[in-house]
Amino acid sequence: MPRNKLIVMQIIDNLDIGGAQEVVHTLVKYLAVGNCRPIVCTLKDGPLRHDIERLGIKVEVLPGRRYGITKFPLFVLDLIRIGRSLAALVRQYEVDVVQTHLLRLLDFIVLFLPFVTRLRLVLWTFHNAKFELTPANLPSHRWLFPIKLYGFRLLYRLAAALVGGFVAVSDEVKTQWWK
Repeated sequence: MPRNKLIVMQIIDNLDIGGAQEVVHTLVKYLAVGNCRPIVCTLKDGPLRHDIERLGIKVEVLPGRRYGITKFPLFVLDLIRIGRSLAALVRQYEVDVVQTHLLRLLDFIVLFLPFVTRLRLVLWTFHNAKFELTPANLPSHRWLFPIKLYGFRLLYRLAAALVGGFVAVSDEVKTQWWK
């Protein structure tokens, strides 16, 4: 039996109070009154969860990353675990579209979902052009900062061919990303 609604999963790092989280909240609110059934997936619970659930929208909280890149073997196993959990949710809810927000490295994991599930489309949402990276993100390994920043930019440009579409939250973000 064919479904009458497109199932759209919004994936965001956390549901704390913030601009990207408000974008997700607004998106799911309006998707729910359209021809879509939204679902939210996050790696860290937060105060916006209750607001989203009050709209009648399912929120799934997956365990987030436990290891940084400097703990390399454990880091890779962590990413595989998260990827499997995301694939299981996409299968469980029969998700058609995944839209990411603030994920950075997890944006790349999402790119594998169409190959292991029936997911039809992956959208990346850019909220800023700086990846929210600062040297303070790597307090004991500050030397990694320029490498990580350059690496992210390069990976995003290379992987862009696998993404079904991009959403920039402003003209400034669009201009910064694609210059």
